[in-house]
Amino acid sequence: MASSLKPVTFKVTQQQLDWLEQESEKTGLNKVEIVRRALDDYKDVQAEKEQSQYFTLQQQQNIKIMAKMQNISEAEVIRKAVERETRFIAKSQKRRS
Repeated sequence: MASSLKPVTFKVTQQQLDWLEQESEKTGLNKVEIVRRALDDYKDVQAEKEQSQYFTLQQQQNIKIMAKMQNISEAEVIRKAVERETRFIAKSQKRRS
């Protein structure tokens, strides 16, 4: 793993640095390890958010466009789409029976 590590330089605020130093003293981990773990945690949270979204990014963009075109809220676009889909499913089930 050590061979895959890359040197990086970036700036943090004094408040962030103070917290990082306190966390390092409290946990015994060096500051770099805390930053690595924080990045991994952030990456995991973002991946989880993406997986839990109801709509893909493309669908979200389409909803925004439709709302703007129809001068209605995004929630209203979604509500109308759900109503259309519900009617379609109901008709399909009637045909089957």
